[in-house]
Amino acid sequence: YEFICVRFLMSTRGVELVSLSHENVDQAFLVVATALLHDEPINPCLDLSVEENLPVLEDRKSLMFADCVRDISCCAVNEKGEIVGGFFFVDLYMEETQLSGKHSENAKMKIIEEAMDSIHAQYRSFRFKKNLPLRKNRVLKIVMRGVSQKYRRQRLASRALDRAIALARQRGYSYLISETSSAYTKQTFLNRGGISRGNLFYSSWSDSSGIVRFADAEPPHESLDLMEIQL
Repeated sequence: YEFICVRFLMSTRGVELVSLSHENVDQAFLVVATALLHDEPINPCLDLSVEENLPVLEDRKSLMFADCVRDISCCAVNEKGEIVGGFFFVDLYMEETQLSGKHSENAKMKIIEEAMDSIHAQYRSFRFKKNLPLRKNRVLKIVMRGVSQKYRRQRLASRALDRAIALARQRGYSYLISETSSAYTKQTFLNRGGISRGNLFYSSWSDSSGIVRFADAEPPHESLDLMEIQL
């Protein structure tokens, strides 16, 4: 690959974006799993805890260090060397082939998996045809991202997204996707030409047991979307 800038100087309060490493990954996971308690509108609906969010990241840890996505995942580090945010990416083909059939035993996470499966089914129907199947190095996926409360509203997530877009283009990816449950995250994608390729509305979507699980999601959050940016 071409030279990759591992440390990307941030202009706000001395915060840097640093490539994910085996030394910082566990702390970055903890920061993001904690941030999700406040950032994601569907988490409060199910009363998810930090401990319940962490396995989703742990299952994908090795995928974040695959050669095709190396250095795209990153964490935000402040002037004291503290990790204050994390932004994690995987190759969609590798995720689907290596984690196929792996499901959480946690009842609350199964609800989220069901919702995610719904929007991914819409995406697969649109994007992947018999003559154009999913393959490695075609779709880059954001797994999770989050920023500590003190460092929000400083465009750290936007800068990490722009960094990932640039690196993904260098490596020949065609698309970047994200499951966005927040209206603010969705807008970040729309601002970069993103399009919703699959969605469900919190006020009406019900799981397999017929229960509308996300009706209490607070405004302005209305839907879970699979957002896609063409690279």
